[in-house]
Amino acid sequence: VVGFVAILVTLTTLAAGYSLADSYRKVDEVRVRVGNLSTRIIPMVNLLANIAAHALQQEIHLERVFRYYEVRPLNSAAIREETALFVKLGELVDEEIQAAEVMVQNALKERESLQVSEAIKFGELGPTLRNIEKEHQELHDHSLRVLELLAAEGPAAARAEEARLEAEADHLDEELERMLLSLEEFNVQ
Repeated sequence: VVGFVAILVTLTTLAAGYSLADSYRKVDEVRVRVGNLSTRIIPMVNLLANIAAHALQQEIHLERVFRYYEVRPLNSAAIREETALFVKLGELVDEEIQAAEVMVQNALKERESLQVSEAIKFGELGPTLRNIEKEHQELHDHSLRVLELLAAEGPAAARAEEARLEAEADHLDEELERMLLSLEEFNVQ
């Protein structure tokens, strides 16, 4: 009987030890996940939200320039001011995209602290950010060419280009939204 009790006590102790070790492992996984959320994923979501917001603000200033060219007498000071804000926001978007690329690179350098799904998501973000950076630069450059055309030849000459610009801006907005939503979905998981 004593031997049987000793075996039961030993098995109970082993089961409790395994349960404790498993609980510790699970708590550690949660700690790592919360750490990654607070240091990588949430800051990335915030940065991507800023990129999207500033790109939209940039489009608003461009639209204002177009409207100012439609009104006579021409308000040159307002056109200059809105154009300067458009350019400034473009530079801000570029800086934010570069900051996001650095965040991705840093996260991937510390891959061992990421869960597999996080490493995959950050791996996908790099090429997506480079594509968005390229599209944003093309839109920015095209916008500046249209503004030059507006200044030189007036609104009638730039109307066809404005439609192309709007399509480019819509595409960029969709890409930004898709990237932001994918990261937010990942954040919820």
